[in-house]
Amino acid sequence: MKKVCIITLFLFLSVTAFGQVIPKGTRFIGGNFGFNFTQLKNNGTVESNAVNLGLTPSLTKFIKDNFAVTYSLGYNLGIGRHRQNATSEFHTLYSHAVAAGISFTNYKMLSEKLGVSVNYGGSLVYQFHVHSEGLSGTPGNINLYLSAGPGIIYLLNEKFAIEGSTSLVSLNAGYTWSEKTKSVNVGMGANGSPGLGLGFRYFLR
Repeated sequence: MKKVCIITLFLFLSVTAFGQVIPKGTRFIGGNFGFNFTQLKNNGTVESNAVNLGLTPSLTKFIKDNFAVTYSLGYNLGIGRHRQNATSEFHTLYSHAVAAGISFTNYKMLSEKLGVSVNYGGSLVYQFHVHSEGLSGTPGNINLYLSAGPGIIYLLNEKFAIEGSTSLVSLNAGYTWSEKTKSVNVGMGANGSPGLGLGFRYFLR
């Protein structure tokens, strides 16, 4: 499945030079609203779940026709529930994080208003505070995320557009610490959790 996703992404990249053009030099500022829900089960029993909400202002510049680089800064709020075993109570966890990232996007305009895209890039996320209700310690972490996935853009008029994106494949590496433990984690693979990124764009031209 992972190989199929990666091959599909690179095949799409090879055709983005065709169709109508967003010209080199075009710039826009924007903001993304992100939502992600994850759930962990063991033998059918829910052990944890989490909801993450994020807001990410960004600046995008087209360095070639239909090809853009985006610089972003973001804030994320996470609300999760966790329990030690199937018979214990759930504890609520709240996390706050800041992120800085860079990404690249290949666009293919299907018409004057509608286009599709492939997005790929990375971000560094620093989780600077976690409050754990009913749990000891205040764990934190630093993570590097690399991801790629499809997107869609719709031009409302000459100045405003709506853009959506998601992630199909990802790679992450991070360092986690608390009052009692420290750990390093690395992971990769297809993204199976439901997620959505939706943003508004204002073109500076």
